[in-house]
Amino acid sequence: MELKEMKERVLSKISGRIVSALEDVTEVIKHD
Repeated sequence: MELKEMKERVLSKISGRIVSALEDVTEVIKHD
């Protein structure tokens, strides 16, 4: 596997987690 592919996979995983975390935060704010 190329280094570039690994970097892209890691970045997509991290961004996916950030997005889901932000969605959780917005849900909490809405309920409040």
